[in-house]
Amino acid sequence: MNDNNLDARLRAASDAEPVSFDDSMAHRATSSRRRPLARLLYTTTPASRRSVGGALAAVAVTALALPAVFPAQSPLFSLASAGGQTMNSMNSDMAAPESKMSMMPFIQYNYLADPELSRTAGSGMVYRFELEGEPRSRAEEIAAELGLNETATKSTYFDPAFPSWVVGPEDGSAPSVSLYWSGTGSWWYNNPAAYPLQECTDPGQPGDVVGDENSELCAEYAAPTSGLNPTEGEASAIAEELFERLGFDGDPAEFTVYRDVWGTTVSASEEVDGNRVAVEWSINWSGNGEIAFVSGHSATAVEAGTFATVSAADAVDRLNDWRWFGAAPMDGVPWMSARAYDAVDSGEPLRTESVDAEPSPTESVEPGLEPEPLPTESVDPGLEPEPLPTESVEPGLEPEPTPTVMDMIISVAKPQLLMVWDNNGGAWLVPGFVMQGSEGWPLAVISLIEGVIELPDPMPIEPAIVD
Repeated sequence: MNDNNLDARLRAASDAEPVSFDDSMAHRATSSRRRPLARLLYTTTPASRRSVGGALAAVAVTALALPAVFPAQSPLFSLASAGGQTMNSMNSDMAAPESKMSMMPFIQYNYLADPELSRTAGSGMVYRFELEGEPRSRAEEIAAELGLNETATKSTYFDPAFPSWVVGPEDGSAPSVSLYWSGTGSWWYNNPAAYPLQECTDPGQPGDVVGDENSELCAEYAAPTSGLNPTEGEASAIAEELFERLGFDGDPAEFTVYRDVWGTTVSASEEVDGNRVAVEWSINWSGNGEIAFVSGHSATAVEAGTFATVSAADAVDRLNDWRWFGAAPMDGVPWMSARAYDAVDSGEPLRTESVDAEPSPTESVEPGLEPEPLPTESVDPGLEPEPLPTESVEPGLEPEPTPTVMDMIISVAKPQLLMVWDNNGGAWLVPGFVMQGSEGWPLAVISLIEGVIELPDPMPIEPAIVD
C-alpha cells in the first residue's frame, strides 16, 4: 500500500487541525531519560507507527464512550460534617444525665462481616439534587393548592446562603407554608386550626394539686373532636392526587397509611431509578377532619456519574466511622432476618471481650477433715493492720467505667441509594448498603470507594450507654 495515499486518507477523515512533526520533536522525545518513544521510532516502519497511533486513538474514543466508574482527580463533593448526627441519633434515646452516666456500663460494638457476605466490588450511579423553578413562585404554588392565595415573602430568618420563604403568618396563628430553597427544596404546610386549644371544663380550686389562685393549669378539658378524619383508602387517594400536582415522583402503592380516631397520616418516599430514597412526603389529618400539615420537596435527582464501589464485606469496616453513614428511607427499611452467631458460626451466643475467669482448681480434701487455714502474718496485739493502697479519686467523681466490647456479626447487606449532604447545603444520593446484624438496628453505610467524596475531619463518638 502507498504510504502517501494512506496519509492523505487519514488527514481527510480527521476533523482535527494538522500538526507538524519535525525532527526536534522526535529528538526531545527520544533523548529524554525515560525515552518513551525511542523504541517505537527506531524499531518500526512509518506504516506500522501509523497503525499503532490509530489503535491508540481508537482506545481513546472507546474510553470516552464508556461510562466512568472511577473517581476523578478531585472529589465529587465534600461531605457535610453534620453527617455524624446519623450515628449520634441512634443513642439519643439512651442519653442520661452526667451524674448517672458513671453508674452505667458502656458498650462498644466490634462489627464483623459474615463469611457469606459478598466480597465482590462493583459500581453505582451518584445523583445530585437540582432545585426546579423560582422559590417565591414555588411557595405560592404550594400555598394555592392548599387554599392559601397570598403572596410569598422572605422569612424572618432568611439567609442568602440558605433562602427561606413563607406564605401566611409565621407566628402559628393561621395556616402557612414555609419553603427552604436549598438541598431538596423542602416545604411545610401547617394549619393550627386542625388541633385547636381544648376548652377547659374544670379550672380547679385554689390549693388543688392542679393549680392555685395564680395557676393557669386546668383540672379537666373537654374531649377533642375525633373520628372525622378520612379512612385509610380516602387518605391515600387524596394524598396521591395532591402529591402528584405538587411534583411527587413515587409509587402510590408504596404509601404508608396509619389511622386511628385521633388522626390519619400518609407517608411516601420518592423513587429514583426504581429505588425508594430518603426524600419523604407526608400529610396528616386531625380527628376533626381538617388537614393539619403537609410536607414535600422541590428538587429533581440528576445523574452525576457512575463510580466504583466496595463490596458488602469491605463496607462492614466502615460501620465504626460515622462519616460513612447515609440516610435510608424512614419507612422503607425492610425487615431483615438475621442469624445470631459468632465469626466461626459455632452456634454459641455472642461473647463480649470481658469474660469471667474460670474458677481456680482446689485441692481435694478428705471427707470429715477441715482444710488447714492459710497462714497469716503475725500482728502485734493492739495494732491495726495497714490498709491496702487504693487509687486516689477526686471527691465527688466516680471512676470512669471500662467499656464492654461486643461483637456484632453483619449478616445481611441490601443495596440502597443513601441521601447525604455536602458542606454547601446540597443534597446527593450515593450507593450504599442497609445492613442488619446479629443484634441492634439496621445501619446504612456508603459503599463508594475512597476518593469519590471528601470526608469531613473525624470526630470521636461516645460509646452507647446501656441502662
